[in-house]
Amino acid sequence: MASVSNRHYETPPIIPHVPANDNILKTRWDQRAYDLHRLRVKYAVPWVDNKPPRTYLHMHSKLKRFQIKQERLSLIDRDNRILMERMSHIMRTTGKVDSKNLYMSKSLNNSHRQR
Repeated sequence: MASVSNRHYETPPIIPHVPANDNILKTRWDQRAYDLHRLRVKYAVPWVDNKPPRTYLHMHSKLKRFQIKQERLSLIDRDNRILMERMSHIMRTTGKVDSKNLYMSKSLNNSHRQR
């Protein structure tokens, strides 16, 4: 604290709670009280909680959505692996694809046409 002028410490009428009316002692005690006050202010904790509310993990991590996404990705991976196996089989063999159609057409009008 800056130096305190002595006019604040002029001898007032006798104060019963101050054991001595010495200006030097009064200055020391006031300085000590002020220092204690500043120390208490420095380490004071707030009484009002102004922090944001706590965030809970189960409210932000959508586990069901994650599970559905993982199942979908595993299905896609499975289909891709099957396609790759088919393509590698085609590459390893002659490369011909079996596309014969053994279906016999059955016409309901066949008997009338044969007459």
